[in-house]
Amino acid sequence: MPPLLKQIAVTEPASHNCARLILPCLIAFICLSIMFKREVLWLICLLLFNPHCLASWWLLATPSAYQFTLKFNSDYKDKCRQMHYLVARQRELCQLSKNLLAIVSQGAQMGLKECQSQFAGRQWNCSTFFDSSVPNLLVTNQFDVPMINGNRTKLSKLRKSLDGMMSDAPAIHASQDVGDLFGGILKLHNICLPCFSPFRCDEHWKGENDHFPQFPFYQVKLCSTHSREKAYIHAISAAGVSYSITRACSQGDLPSCSCDKNVHRRNFKNKRFQGQWEWGGCSEDVAYGERLSKDFVDSNELARAWSDPAPKLMNLHNNEAGRRAIRANMKLMCKCHGVSGSCTVKLCWRRMTDFQTIGEALSKKFDGAVKVKFSGLRHKLKPYVAGHKKPTKRDLVYLQQSPDFCQENPKLGVYGTKGRQCEKDGYSTSGCAILCCGRGYTVKTVEKVHDCNCKFQWCCEVKCEKCKHVVEEYFCNLFLGHYFNCQITAKENYSNHIYHLFYATFVLAQG
Repeated sequence: MPPLLKQIAVTEPASHNCARLILPCLIAFICLSIMFKREVLWLICLLLFNPHCLASWWLLATPSAYQFTLKFNSDYKDKCRQMHYLVARQRELCQLSKNLLAIVSQGAQMGLKECQSQFAGRQWNCSTFFDSSVPNLLVTNQFDVPMINGNRTKLSKLRKSLDGMMSDAPAIHASQDVGDLFGGILKLHNICLPCFSPFRCDEHWKGENDHFPQFPFYQVKLCSTHSREKAYIHAISAAGVSYSITRACSQGDLPSCSCDKNVHRRNFKNKRFQGQWEWGGCSEDVAYGERLSKDFVDSNELARAWSDPAPKLMNLHNNEAGRRAIRANMKLMCKCHGVSGSCTVKLCWRRMTDFQTIGEALSKKFDGAVKVKFSGLRHKLKPYVAGHKKPTKRDLVYLQQSPDFCQENPKLGVYGTKGRQCEKDGYSTSGCAILCCGRGYTVKTVEKVHDCNCKFQWCCEVKCEKCKHVVEEYFCNLFLGHYFNCQITAKENYSNHIYHLFYATFVLAQG
């Protein structure tokens, strides 16, 4: 008996999965059509109109994509129309200015770097799949990831995606796949099928079991990844794009916007500050940045045919929370004008704070994120626990609990914490007790060289000696556990399981 398929994954942004699944699935269903005639028609419809077969703008977060957008010239509109990893609305916005896509790419990279900075000492460190083995890509992993077969396959697909994007020839198929940009956090579902119900199956998974589709003869478990990590990624990415657009407006890099002209009108409407200071200078037009970022980023969600609106509403809510974090942290900058240092006239303007402050604010929202569920009556999200406070538009929301980041899970792009450096006596998230998940740590003695005994010599140089010192560094031990332990007896009806496997694929694709 051939081995049963234990796990398959359906990713939200990976358009290549559609082409990869259509041919073998069609052949399988045609072979099964003798026994199951009625199901064949709508299963073919599933494969042809699968809402998960979509492209994604996340590819713009790669440095290679940014370098490509810098080469835009007079034919930039043609190149915009050829970018099939963007949805139709994003391709339209791309044609507004040859600088727009480069600005969006800068914002996406800004969000990625800030995410990794904020979570560097946590079990989930916002690590990406990009590493030094992929040319022209920034090394963003916090530790080395072993090159298993699955990783090699993903690297191959990533190279093909980059090669296709960097080519001047129009892409025939939207084959770009950036679903693994943040590991598997952005993936829609992982369908875990180890449990065929007259038989025993033990599965080690810490996720929530809120949506269990019931099928004849067995139960399918949805290991969804609509977690608070995904919420933060959406928020910080939307904030990065909004921040980049707003700053570009004040610097004159976008012809459609400039400084915020509305603030100058407040001198006439608000008399409370007369005699103290007046609006002047160049106030950054954060409202324009919000509008354009909302139009570009949110169109990625609005273009999908979601049968289950909960993930869509979650993503849109967190995108908005990221943009609002910028407005909530605006600074008032002032400068005095007068004779001999006096402050006869004090002009003030509004300016965005540094992006690190935005990341810290969203990190606090991450810790206090609200678990929600879909309310069919109002077509909105509501608190998962009745009676809890309704989340505001500045709060982050999530649908499912986070996966276990302690152990490696290649299907979810989770690398685990093995080999991560930790603090021996730290009681924070970066301490060995928490980061190593109770597995203990290994002590390594390292000799380091640093500058010492520095002296100033006239003129004008500082000379230092090189001193050596030995320090101890601490690294998390390897996890020796396993993910699944399925025991399925030989009495199983293999053809029935194959049929229900494809049936589960259909139902999951509906939402």
